[in-house]
Amino acid sequence: MDYWFDNLVEAGVEEVLVNTHWLPEVVGDYLSKRSHLSPSVQVLHEPVLLGSAGTLAACAEWASNADVVLSLYGDLLTSQSLSKIVDFHLSHDFPFTLSVSHQDEPWRRGIATVNDQGVVTGFIEKPKNPESDLAAAGMYAMAPDILVEAATLRDEIGLPLDLGGDLIPRLAGRMKAYYADGVIIDIGTHEAYREAELYAQQRDWSSG
Repeated sequence: MDYWFDNLVEAGVEEVLVNTHWLPEVVGDYLSKRSHLSPSVQVLHEPVLLGSAGTLAACAEWASNADVVLSLYGDLLTSQSLSKIVDFHLSHDFPFTLSVSHQDEPWRRGIATVNDQGVVTGFIEKPKNPESDLAAAGMYAMAPDILVEAATLRDEIGLPLDLGGDLIPRLAGRMKAYYADGVIIDIGTHEAYREAELYAQQRDWSSG
């Protein structure tokens, strides 16, 4: 999380909301030790998981005055600059920016279809027969209105509400793809954790 916070500060983010479920006391203790540092952090505890898009829906009022909202998966280790994603998002008129990257084992991920103009025209979560290896990279920029849209969708279909399965497919034609240029490690297995640990030890994070 330190890596994420440093990246967020560099991108000019002033307020962060961290949602917790598993081991909330551990996360809370960590956050209390950095309470004097930027950015300002609030905690949203989910006794019952709302789903990745359900969390966005719950934050709609909190984020209503934001210029740009970033949604980030905390179990990623990446060298991708969030500043670049924010700058790209502000450069176009679409309400959502989907970061994507070419990944191994695409059937385990959400797969995007992107046209020649960089518009995401389709998105399927974990397809059995993926048409490409262009997968969602777990970093999204959006207008606050998207969180309101997530809340409306929650009221229609209930919880848990998933980004890849429920919300993002409905944004087809209204989002642009940002091709992530950094290393992205999804820390979902022991092997991936060891890979991330080695990468973090070898990389000079101060170099950006």
